[in-house]
Amino acid sequence: MYKLPKLQEFSFPVNKINGSLSSEIASLNKLRVLSLHSNELTGVIPPEIGKLSNLELLLLNSNNLNGVLPLPLSNCTKLTVLTLRGNFLTGDLSLFDFSKFVKLRMIDFGNNAFYGTLPATLFACKSLIAVRLAMNHLNGEIPQNIQELESLSFLSLSNNSLTNVNAAIRILSRCRSLSIVLLSLNFYDDAMQGDDDDNFIDSKGFQNLQVFGLGGCHISGHIPGWLAKLRKLKVLDLSHNHLTGSIPSFFGSLPNLFYLDLSQNSLSGNFPVELTRMPRLGSKAIDEVDQTSLHLPVFVKLENTSNMQYTQISSLPPTPYLRSNNLSGNIPVEISRLKFIHNLDLSDNLFSGSIPNTFSY
Repeated sequence: MYKLPKLQEFSFPVNKINGSLSSEIASLNKLRVLSLHSNELTGVIPPEIGKLSNLELLLLNSNNLNGVLPLPLSNCTKLTVLTLRGNFLTGDLSLFDFSKFVKLRMIDFGNNAFYGTLPATLFACKSLIAVRLAMNHLNGEIPQNIQELESLSFLSLSNNSLTNVNAAIRILSRCRSLSIVLLSLNFYDDAMQGDDDDNFIDSKGFQNLQVFGLGGCHISGHIPGWLAKLRKLKVLDLSHNHLTGSIPSFFGSLPNLFYLDLSQNSLSGNFPVELTRMPRLGSKAIDEVDQTSLHLPVFVKLENTSNMQYTQISSLPPTPYLRSNNLSGNIPVEISRLKFIHNLDLSDNLFSGSIPNTFSY
């Protein structure tokens, strides 16, 4: 392979290729695409890869690569897609200079062992539309300069050790193009603000947001009122926190919301009748959910299942998950309006009375 100096694309994904990447790869200086994802590669990414000055796509995710990110990789200034998800790579990510990647549109470093703070130079890549750094060991706060990524649509930082949830929400709400924000399993034992502050985010904040994940953070406080402003919101996960108070009635008037997970909290009060008016769960409008593929897949662990990979928002099951709270009173007869739900889990609460007769169709 290394004796093909005019080779422009080398693509052998989803095989059982083993061994390591050779330093001889530098001889393929015409290479534009290197796709070896979903194989059994081991060893380090050779620093000689930085000599591939024409490289545009580097797809090495889902292998067994280890070691640190080679600094010469920053010389591949034509890169538009860089995916290394699902390896054993490590090192302080903040020390790598991403600023030369002026054409980079998608980066996926999820499920590795990178540490340090979020790299400030990454947010100098003005062409970025999708960033996944989930399932690493990153810490600190989300920096202000992420707001400079005017085209950023997809952001997944779940399962790290990020801090200051309220600052994170304020900062990200000013990223006007964001449609997917996944922050679950961070901000441990922080306290949510904004439940009674209409100005917690400004009127234009998160106006394109469709998916918001903040589950598993053990956050306390109430469900924030600013969520009522998110008219494009389709998927909301606030599960596995310590949220208290009642379930807000505004969920029933969010026109696009069809997946609501509030399970494993300490929410109290009655089952809000307003939930039975969720437009996407009570009519065939659920069939009209956008079928567009996501820039990067999302991974969701539904109750009693392993992680499921979704490439479309519309593939998630229409449902309100309310299990394991302190909800009480009768189950309202109006629940029969939710004719298009796939799951209804009200287990481990304090409900009383009988199951409504109307709950059959």
